Amino acid sequence: MQLKKNKTWSKAKKIIIGGNSLLSKRPDLFLPDYWPTYYSKASGVNLWDEKKQKYIDMIFAVGQNTLGYSNPKIDKVVKKNYF
Repeated sequence: MQLKKNKTWSKAKKIIIGGNSLLSKRPDLFLPDYWPTYYSKASGVNLWDEKKQKYIDMIFAVGQNTLGYSNPKIDKVVKKNYF
């Protein structure tokens, strides 16, 4: 499925070098027409793009820890102690 780059991506590329803060992981380096640019949600090993398409993050992209994204137990402790 080929992805169409959205307005958010176009705007970001004008104000952020590479379109995001992860220069080594930016979509243009890999599969620019197939790699989701932004995600709307992440939980466990799952990610959802802005169109609500679900993906499994099999490599935990940016060195994500083994607990996954949005771990409820970790989130609860962080919120309790830091917010």
